[in-house]
Amino acid sequence: MRYLVFALCLVISSCKTAADLKPVTVVIGSWYGFYPLYYAIEHQLDEAFGLRVKVLEPTTIANLRRSYLREQVDFTATSMLEFTNASTLSGLELFPFLITDYSNGGDVIVAKKSIQQVSQLKGTRIAAPSQGIAEYILSIVFNTAEPQEYITQIRIPETECGEAFEKDMIDACVTYPPVSTYLLSNPDLHTIYTSAEHPQRIFDVVWAKPHIAPEVQAQFVAMWDAAVDKILADPQMFNQFVADIASVSVDSVAETMAGIKLIDANERARLLAEPQNLGEDLVIACGVAKGEGCHRFANAFEPR
Repeated sequence: MRYLVFALCLVISSCKTAADLKPVTVVIGSWYGFYPLYYAIEHQLDEAFGLRVKVLEPTTIANLRRSYLREQVDFTATSMLEFTNASTLSGLELFPFLITDYSNGGDVIVAKKSIQQVSQLKGTRIAAPSQGIAEYILSIVFNTAEPQEYITQIRIPETECGEAFEKDMIDACVTYPPVSTYLLSNPDLHTIYTSAEHPQRIFDVVWAKPHIAPEVQAQFVAMWDAAVDKILADPQMFNQFVADIASVSVDSVAETMAGIKLIDANERARLLAEPQNLGEDLVIACGVAKGEGCHRFANAFEPR
């Protein structure tokens, strides 16, 4: 039935003119979990649901924040932690209306071979950028909002971990592909943790700037669901698409996507059936990012 409805939408949209489409702009963090948006545009799924979507992908977190703080975009797609930053920095009461994916093995901790298990990380030097998703992962691993109580945090980007290992500046690094792939080519390093150990706790969201109409948000969600359905029906085609636009090998895309759980309508409904769990993790992420009034996120996913 869902595919019949989608087919009908396509037929209807074919009769629309450009003036009938609602233009929306979405800024995303650089993460393959958001690339179904590019796929939707490629296959005109945005037009099928009455939208003309433009995607912006800044190369720096500063430019991403500038986009949403100046309200230059309609929607923003980022990690759960950056969402809490956005609410704090903007001073606005923001609500996520779409969960796009969660990390299911994509985020990892790579460590020296002398460290055989997570419990041995205590007292070590771990590379993790400040106020980023890596700090949130460490908070889950150590079950505390202040993982710095147990480790020495080396605040460097993931891309500098290789050199840091070579210079014996770090003992472990919180990272993800393709950086993790590069690091593991070193026989003295191995993976001691993946986010598959804490499924559904490291997720990404989309939120709207104030006053975006609920029906436009609903159109956006419908477009996302159609794109994910298409991807799940033929993941190899999607991997090739991403490889082409990112100028990387299809094997590297496949490796990354293996650790990302794209969320379709059914999965989203299942997650939202227990909104308190999602809210609790937002509170933790906010605390790790040193946000203010973090308790307000406890009800972020409650029905409105």
